[in-house]
Amino acid sequence: MKNKKDLFRKLAFASADLFGGGSFNIINFLYPGFLALTVGIPAYWCGVIILVARIFDALIDPIIGWFSDRTSSKFGKRRFYLIVCSPLIVGGMFLLFYPFNFPNMALRIIAVLLSHLVFIAVQSTIMIPYYSLSSEISTDYQRRASFNSYRLAFSIFSSILCVAVPGIIVGAFGDARIGYQVMSISFGVMFGLSVLFSGLFAK
Repeated sequence: MKNKKDLFRKLAFASADLFGGGSFNIINFLYPGFLALTVGIPAYWCGVIILVARIFDALIDPIIGWFSDRTSSKFGKRRFYLIVCSPLIVGGMFLLFYPFNFPNMALRIIAVLLSHLVFIAVQSTIMIPYYSLSSEISTDYQRRASFNSYRLAFSIFSSILCVAVPGIIVGAFGDARIGYQVMSISFGVMFGLSVLFSGLFAK
C-alpha cells in the first residue's frame, strides 16, 4: 500500500513536466513557421517578437520566484501556483497560436507579441514554482532523486511527443489556421490537466 501511494505521488509530481518539456518543443519547432507562413509576419519581426519574449521571460522569472517564496496557502508555496494557473494554459496556448489576420501589419505584430507575452507569463508562473518544488519534494536525497527521475522521464516523453504530434494535427486539416487552433486547444487541455494533477497531489 505504501509503495502504491509513493508511486502515485511520484507520477503526480512528474506529470507537470509534460507541460515543461512539451510546450518548449512546440514553440521551438512550430511557432516561427506559424508566424511567418500562417499569420504572414515578416521574418525580421518574427525574430523581434521572439527576442522580446525571451527578455520578458528573463525579467519576470526572479519576480515570480520572489512571490512564490513568500506565498502561504494550504497547498504550500509552490503547488498553489500550479493549481491556480493550470486553467490559464488552455487560453495561453490558444492565444499563442491564434492566427490574427488584421489588415494592418502593425496591429498584427502587436497582437502576436502580446499573446506571446501572455503565454510566457503563464508558463513562468507555473514552471518557476514547479522547478523549486523539485528540490523540496523530499528531505531525503534518495527519494528526491527518485522523484526527479520520474520528472525527467515525463519531460523526455513529452518532448518527443510534442516534436511529432502537433505538426501531424496541423497537417490533418486543409486550413492550417484551423489546424493550429485545434492543436493548441488539444495540447492546452492536456498540459492544463497534467499541471492541475501535479498541483493537487504532488505532496
